[in-house]
Amino acid sequence: MRTAFIWITLLCLASAQALAEGVVISTGSRGGSYFKTGQNLATMLQEYDYSANVEKSRGSIENIERVASGEATIGFTQLDALAWWMNRNPSPASSKRFKVIGSLFPECVYIAVNKRGPIGDEDDLQSKRGKIAVQKRGSGSAVTWEYMRELEPGYAKSQTLFQGGMQVLAQLADNPDGDVNAFMWVSDPINLEQRYLQTVLKNDN
Repeated sequence: MRTAFIWITLLCLASAQALAEGVVISTGSRGGSYFKTGQNLATMLQEYDYSANVEKSRGSIENIERVASGEATIGFTQLDALAWWMNRNPSPASSKRFKVIGSLFPECVYIAVNKRGPIGDEDDLQSKRGKIAVQKRGSGSAVTWEYMRELEPGYAKSQTLFQGGMQVLAQLADNPDGDVNAFMWVSDPINLEQRYLQTVLKNDN
């Protein structure tokens, strides 16, 4: 299997109204980079006598919604996911519900394909041959893909599948042109131990 990648940025948001009784950090799936970053941040806050709780989530969009509603004090989101959300919530009141604290670290969009499959380059993904799994609907990866489709309409020709996980990646490795012929995820490029990347690098297909 082989991968291509695109750089994006992870941002940290904070609610405009801090919670006096404690800090709630909305992160991502348990065991992922966002969740680990949230745990590290909670530990730092606790050292300064703040009560901090880490909450798992479905990803960037749920984190934005939680911070905007006041359900969470801090949340992590991809830059393009925030742009996507702001485009769909254009009222001035929406942007006043939270603040961008700053960027945390760069992330990559990875797209894995089977070397024996029909997807050989970017042009193939901008055709009806593409059948790309982009993780769960509402996840940062899925929103990034939708934003990519808006910026480059050719991607809209591919079939989008809101699926993810090791089982789907394994199916791609075993079947070069099955229900899925491309697999997308977003992750920290510094973390070379991420399970999706390790699976791709260890697979000869």
